[in-house]
Amino acid sequence: MKTTSRRSKTLQLSALIFACLLPVLGFAQETAAATPADLKYSFLGYFAIVVTVMAYAIAMTEDLHQLSKAKPMVLGSALIWFAIFTYYSIEHGSAKTIAPIFQSNLTAYAELFLFITVSMTFLNAMTERGIFDALRIVLSNRQYSYRQLFWITGALAFVLSTVISSLTVGLLMGYIILEIGKGQPRFVGLAG
Repeated sequence: MKTTSRRSKTLQLSALIFACLLPVLGFAQETAAATPADLKYSFLGYFAIVVTVMAYAIAMTEDLHQLSKAKPMVLGSALIWFAIFTYYSIEHGSAKTIAPIFQSNLTAYAELFLFITVSMTFLNAMTERGIFDALRIVLSNRQYSYRQLFWITGALAFVLSTVISSLTVGLLMGYIILEIGKGQPRFVGLAG
């Protein structure tokens, strides 16, 4: 009698686990259909690398051709996405499986663009009001040791990075550190 009750409990538990897994199995088919192919070692992967390197090369030589950095980068990404959509249209008959990934990347780009726009506006407003020049003057006029300046600029960078993009904070604090640490390359290298 004990074995029969154990069997029925085991069957009930197995049925419960199986019933809980049914929705997961249904979702697994959807995600398998939306999983992109691995294109790293295909012609498309190499094409993307070549286009990216060319776009960066054009962006770095901005002074030679008077073309802003954004134009070659946007054109390069558009070419890569066009190639991906063309590949999926030819190989799979439809590019619908790749469209959600493209929308996700586009949304991430828009969020980053808006964040950088706001932080650069904030930075420009602070620069116009002379806040960073005043900070540089205050830090250089006070008799702080280089150890204290290291920690002060580090704390300022930490606080500013909550409002301004990290790259901008690095450039700004680098400028302040270079001005404060003239003639002290060891301090500048360590603080930078």
